[in-house]
Amino acid sequence: MGYGLRDFIAEDDGTLTRVPAAKCRRWFASGEALPADRAARELRLLEVVVEMERRRVVEVRRILPVRHHVSEDGCLDMSAALRRVQKRFDILWRLDAGDASARIDQLEADANAFWWPTDVQLEALSRALLGSPTGPARIAELRAVVWRPGEASRDG
Repeated sequence: MGYGLRDFIAEDDGTLTRVPAAKCRRWFASGEALPADRAARELRLLEVVVEMERRRVVEVRRILPVRHHVSEDGCLDMSAALRRVQKRFDILWRLDAGDASARIDQLEADANAFWWPTDVQLEALSRALLGSPTGPARIAELRAVVWRPGEASRDG
């Protein structure tokens, strides 16, 4: 048994497209451009941690639905990502200091950084990862492992 990471792009029509790990790594680490039709748009990714036995996915452990901005040149806008991270740290400091308006700022920052997958997307994710027909119970299991802003890790 081991763990793996699977990345999927949530398309505008609600479908999911698997992204090979090497390509995703190049987008983030090497600044490789995404396909031309993604330039100057939002990229919605599902980063999925899976438990594997040999090469087969046996369980979905965590789903992280994140938003990234793609610049005009088709590369991920890392300066915007850095600004969002700095803002989130500033908000945490303000929350610790008891600033009441920081909670509203935190909700806004969360909405800009994360998104919520639909049942149709979770069903497509289940088929792509587990290869089996999905029912309401499987969708509920997947919905339970979608990461929510503000929650601590359930695995630790």
